[in-house]
Amino acid sequence: MPKFYTWETHCEAYLSCLKDVIAAPIKTPSVVGKTATAARLSSVDALLITDIDNTLLGDDDGLRQLLELLRSNHGRFGFGIASGRALELIEEVLHEHGIHDIDVIVAAVGAEIYYGRDLEPDKGWASRLRHRWYPNRIREALAELPFVAMQAEPHTQREFKLSYDLSNDMPDSEALPLIHAALDKTRSAYSLIFSHGSFIDILPHRASKGKAVRYLAQKWNLPLERIATAGDSGNDRDMLTGQTAGIVVGNHSDELADLKDSGSRIYFANGNCANGILDGLEHFGLLRR
Repeated sequence: MPKFYTWETHCEAYLSCLKDVIAAPIKTPSVVGKTATAARLSSVDALLITDIDNTLLGDDDGLRQLLELLRSNHGRFGFGIASGRALELIEEVLHEHGIHDIDVIVAAVGAEIYYGRDLEPDKGWASRLRHRWYPNRIREALAELPFVAMQAEPHTQREFKLSYDLSNDMPDSEALPLIHAALDKTRSAYSLIFSHGSFIDILPHRASKGKAVRYLAQKWNLPLERIATAGDSGNDRDMLTGQTAGIVVGNHSDELADLKDSGSRIYFANGNCANGILDGLEHFGLLRR
């Protein structure tokens, strides 16, 4: 026999469903992983990415002012680190200096990218770097050169970074061409980054601080002109050049002196370390003290 529904029946069904909805546990969005990352990096309209040693750190008063400025503009301004250090060492130094709320970390001279407090790795970046990367061949080739030694400190050797020290007895003008010649024989697509007069980092050709910054700009739809990059030495060079708001702090090494005449969008700050970063942010009109 067919059923006939009255107005009262509809009301009872509606109330029953409403009770089920009210009783159900409320699901809040996850604050970890890609969802939180996308929400945060999609909400900012500018980003600072800075080296750590002798750039972010080195002047405690300047660091305090910079962190206060970033906190007061947290809603619209992102904060990132780009360092030659391994992730574990970056975590240690940031914790030691009370630096929190980092949106992105570019570690190991651009070989690794991590997001947020949970340090979610960017798997897309890692996949990109594996193209024509043959670390075993590189190790074998450089083992035959007596004037380079693989760094033995913990965390210096990574999946996408091989680090060496250049002997003091060998001028870099003579050593670097020989190193390139040895690496070319491996048929590995590599980048060589020489810094501080003695450190050699070998990375996949698609990896560097600058390439990581450009990848982040494209992935999160941030104009390069709205990304400030700050550094002091040779391994910061390619993230300072180009379209970013490049800031060279006053205490920079001689390796960056030639960038003054490079024609790139680079500001040479008078202030040292974090004070130099503050000068640069103000110069480019991104943040004012």
